[in-house]
Amino acid sequence: MRFVEDWLKRGSPLMVAIMVLAMSRCILAQTQTGGAPQQKPPPSEEAADSNPMQVVFMQIRSEYTNLNGHNWTEALIFRSDRVLLQHKRYGGKTGLLTRFDIPMVTARIGSSTHAGLGDSYVQALELPILHRRVGFFVGGGVSIPTATYKTLGTGKWTIGPIAGPLINFKPGHFAFVKVQYGASIAGPSTRSDLNFLEVTPLISWRLPHRRWVLVTAVSHTDFKNSGRTWFKGGVQLGHVFSKKLAAWVEPNILWGGTRPGSFTLRMGFVRNR
Repeated sequence: MRFVEDWLKRGSPLMVAIMVLAMSRCILAQTQTGGAPQQKPPPSEEAADSNPMQVVFMQIRSEYTNLNGHNWTEALIFRSDRVLLQHKRYGGKTGLLTRFDIPMVTARIGSSTHAGLGDSYVQALELPILHRRVGFFVGGGVSIPTATYKTLGTGKWTIGPIAGPLINFKPGHFAFVKVQYGASIAGPSTRSDLNFLEVTPLISWRLPHRRWVLVTAVSHTDFKNSGRTWFKGGVQLGHVFSKKLAAWVEPNILWGGTRPGSFTLRMGFVRNR
């Protein structure tokens, strides 16, 4: 794996404003619950990057993508979550989960290689946990064009809703389907607009000796390209070292006539509270 070569020091007022807004929403939610102490979801270190209801204190992951035409990108992504869960009067739980990703990206496109900050991502999900085994999540995400060079990001503000059901078969064994729509709403007219739909079914299974295996697939439909669809599938293998530390690796292959590349390789370290 190649390492990020440059670190850009200039900030983005828009990004700072989004961060403040996200933190304010969490504080407001806590105030509305009467200052009750925070409660965490049932502990589960498995699949922390994929489970929309899993909360991590901090995660660092690397994502290498082999693109078409002998091009490639590698991103080092820092993720942090915040959660507030509240017991409902008539049983079950509800809560708010926020997520913030900051990527450092290196991209080789043609004969040029650039490194710097990529597009940041903010996500907020409402978590109505209907039952110990059945849940439903709904919310939205915002991709913020903080990339320091055009090949490191989309150049567009992109927003869209997220929703899906989740089933917990037993501790460490779950499945869900995440549906996410995205559309660009602002950005330079010289950059391509985005309008897509992603459907992600996933199943995770706990193995002996503090390990887990996760199987996932993604369909990506591009409405700006006549609704054509490409697919991605992979298997994640992980190991829990302690109650606070886990690591995983996940190779994926891409297929379909409009796929942007041939494979991705993801790996990460998760630090729980």
